[in-house]
Amino acid sequence: MALLDMTCDRCPVSRTCPESGSSPLMEGARRYCCRIVGGFGRTPVDPSVLSKESAILSAKDGPCLTIAEIPFREDGVVEYKVVKVFSPPVLSDRERPGAMLGGMLDPKSPGIR
Repeated sequence: MALLDMTCDRCPVSRTCPESGSSPLMEGARRYCCRIVGGFGRTPVDPSVLSKESAILSAKDGPCLTIAEIPFREDGVVEYKVVKVFSPPVLSDRERPGAMLGGMLDPKSPGIR
């Protein structure tokens, strides 16, 4: 499974993350980032499979689920804990409405009126 290293200031789901502000964790000269497991949530989760607690978070923060490993320090050792982050769908810039259309069409073209 692919892991994506991410810091809170660049993370598209940090607004709804229960551990927002935890990354990067600095340990001496070493920098530990959150790890996004399997990519960001893009499709809504079926509400029938959610626990009561997760259903409440899903209704409040958004229907899509991202799994993240968050770094923390315990007894001088850096470890990771797994958290569920619910958010609206995370779309790339190319998937946003109107993003591709503006770059593909030339308004000076005679075929566009």
